[in-house]
Amino acid sequence: MSTFENSEELSKMDRLLERSRALRKNHQNVEAEGLMKEALAISNRMKTPEYGHLCHILDELGTISFWNGKHPEAETFYKAALETAELATYPGHSSVAPILDHLAHLYIAMDQF
Repeated sequence: MSTFENSEELSKMDRLLERSRALRKNHQNVEAEGLMKEALAISNRMKTPEYGHLCHILDELGTISFWNGKHPEAETFYKAALETAELATYPGHSSVAPILDHLAHLYIAMDQF
């Protein structure tokens, strides 16, 4: 995949993420989840991973799963988002704070705190 193709794919992932968040805010989680899974598939096809985008996609999938009551699935997505964020930066970087917050809320909801 060329740099141009990567930039087109990144733009498409950005649009999917934006639309997914708007749908989720309107409680249209099934539609939002479909868009995020499409974005995840694009990310997985890219030869050079874009960790920032992947992190946001995984975190969004975790949030959708959380609100759909799929707590084990949410935990998997949040942990993958955390690992990806740490690959893109370093453990303890401020960009991991929102993901840790999401994990904390999940563990509270699951009575695992």
